Amino acid sequence: MGMLHARSSGIDFSKIDPDGDGIGRPIRCSRCHLDPAMGESVPPGYAGYPTSKYTFSDVVHRFHVQSAAVQVYDPNIANNCYDCHPGNGVNCYRDTHRTKTINGHNIWCSDCHGDLNQRVASGQLLKPWSDQTLPTCSKCHSNTGEGEGYLNTGLFGKFLNSRGHKDHKILCSSCHGEPHALYPSTLAKDNAEPMTIQGDPRAVGKCSVCHTDRSSSWGMPPH
Repeated sequence: MGMLHARSSGIDFSKIDPDGDGIGRPIRCSRCHLDPAMGESVPPGYAGYPTSKYTFSDVVHRFHVQSAAVQVYDPNIANNCYDCHPGNGVNCYRDTHRTKTINGHNIWCSDCHGDLNQRVASGQLLKPWSDQTLPTCSKCHSNTGEGEGYLNTGLFGKFLNSRGHKDHKILCSSCHGEPHALYPSTLAKDNAEPMTIQGDPRAVGKCSVCHTDRSSSWGMPPH
């Protein structure tokens, strides 16, 4: 891989000596290609080597949809998200959307995120993990949006960081579940919280769960 990298950049990263002992060792890609998920705002780099203006997400994904060799063995790579994410057969996408359809097909990653060709062409991967580029619930659920417009935005997007309900104190994920495992999840143990507190795997919607002086029936959602 280091030699392949050298073809386009001139830098064979297998030769980089990160601890200065004279022996090339494994390196972290985001030291040169910024990955905001590592908690850095600029790539720290390695001594004697330049950093890149392209993010780690951008160079990896752009290569996979622009390489003729990749296209030969996987012509559908732009939509085959599970080939890499998260790998090893992990059931990452398991929320309620997995059981629903849109335009006659089961909802898939690219219905919300866009396929790789779209993401590269629109420059989304220049700002990965950002509330500016990650999808929002309001894309399809325009009557709810994220947090009634009150957003504590930043890394990992609007759903994860937005708040709603009274005085905007409650995270959307507190009642709806985590991204990719929204209630009711297809994995039973994901639904432990709503099942325990309200006896139903759907998003927490019984007022009496928190407000003991309220009716236990579902009414107008608290958005």
